[in-house]
Amino acid sequence: MLQRFSEATPRSTGYRRRPVPGGPGAEKIVGLTAAGLIAAAEALGDDREMGGHARGAGRTGAPHAMLVNEIVVNAVTGTTTHDAPPRTDPRQAPPRRTLPCGPLPGGLDAWATEAPHTITGKHTIIPDAVLRAPELGIPVLFLELDRGTMTDIADVAAKLNNYKRWFDKTVKDTDGYDRTIFEVTYGTTHDRRPYGYYPAYMVRPPVAFVLDPGTRGSRPRFTPDALRRRMKALRDATSDHWAGMRHGDEGVTYYTTVQLGVHMIRTVLPDTPALRCEGRALHVGRTTATAEARVVGAHDGRLYAHGTTTCAILRG
Repeated sequence: MLQRFSEATPRSTGYRRRPVPGGPGAEKIVGLTAAGLIAAAEALGDDREMGGHARGAGRTGAPHAMLVNEIVVNAVTGTTTHDAPPRTDPRQAPPRRTLPCGPLPGGLDAWATEAPHTITGKHTIIPDAVLRAPELGIPVLFLELDRGTMTDIADVAAKLNNYKRWFDKTVKDTDGYDRTIFEVTYGTTHDRRPYGYYPAYMVRPPVAFVLDPGTRGSRPRFTPDALRRRMKALRDATSDHWAGMRHGDEGVTYYTTVQLGVHMIRTVLPDTPALRCEGRALHVGRTTATAEARVVGAHDGRLYAHGTTTCAILRG
């Protein structure tokens, strides 16, 4: 497993260079067999010391890291081993089936794993993976994998609290202005509508939690029903970060739909390429708000559906 990473610090004076997934930065080689070490040396094209086989990594070890690798491979190749035909020869790699959405743009260079993001001198968040896909309107996305090894779902939800601490951290940019560290680190400073939202200084990157059944011995740690309950528990435990907006002494703002109109333009089939949903608020008043959304092809921009909604604003 080749992990490329740089210390995720801004390009301001006195800081290290900003990370470029797949670009310059520290690199480490872990969990490779002898043949894998040779292949890595050929791919990197230099004579560095490749090291040995990481302790605990291999066919039966490091399941968390192996599953993160599988997620990245699925995204890069547009294939998966899930529900694929059974393997006829145990000496061959598991068969893979093609995903309807196809591969994500950017290839392997769009991904980085275990990139440290320093909150304070003693506190650091290390996402399992980081995706940069500006072609899809995603300047940066952080991925966290949960295999159920943390029994208390509150411990998993606490990761989002640490992300918020990093997102809200401000540093001085090269022009002397204070900006959020993620704007400076990932180059979204001049994006007036990151992720399609405005104002830019209030927008924070998405954090995607991937929940896996995990294993306990030779059996899954969670049944499908138990995994759904864990997903619901995680949703409820993180609701402070996404349920409503707080406006000082006015309390929390919630929304309820008053009117909804949806128009289907093209059929979406199992082999339809990747789609992107774009939404924006047209008007936000004290009692009502109007918004519109479109579903378009991620690669060709073709319109598949569009809709509008009017919402009542309820202040708690």
